[in-house]
Amino acid sequence: MFIALEGLDGSGKSTVARLLEDSIGAKRLKLLPEKFIPIRPAVYQCGDRISKLFYYLSGVSYTSFQIKELTKQKEILVCDRYYYSIIVDYFDILESFISDSFEDSLFFKHLLKPDFAFFLNINEAERINRIMNRTSRTKADLESLESSISAKKISIYKSLNLIDIETTDLTPEKVAEDIKKRIGL
Repeated sequence: MFIALEGLDGSGKSTVARLLEDSIGAKRLKLLPEKFIPIRPAVYQCGDRISKLFYYLSGVSYTSFQIKELTKQKEILVCDRYYYSIIVDYFDILESFISDSFEDSLFFKHLLKPDFAFFLNINEAERINRIMNRTSRTKADLESLESSISAKKISIYKSLNLIDIETTDLTPEKVAEDIKKRIGL
């Protein structure tokens, strides 16, 4: 079984992924495999979004390959972000290439589709609060605080027909329990 967790920074994806890993023995994966991380500075040094898009598409292609292999072993897999994040973050570029369905496009049709894809939704005030209360905030965390960008991203996520879970008033444990019920565990 393959589960994807999506959402804006601060929505609880990583925490819920860890809880699912612990409670159901899921193997936790990230959008980018560890072997891709060392080249990220070189890609970001280029400065253009198209280079970043191809970097992330390459990474998610490799992650999808790993997931295909692991699902053959009957593992439960939970991915903290998957290709939906790429669609949301690079929508402005991708929409010029894709006229119909994103998932059926050349960029994404070869990727393994999750059995369950959840959008962890959160209201903006709580999201900002969670990010500001992190012990260490990254540059990306701070950039994600732009509310007009957040609203646009939420709109795109909602158009992708993911299973929407409102996390604002829920503990991460309650979110993980809700996911376990929805997937039949």
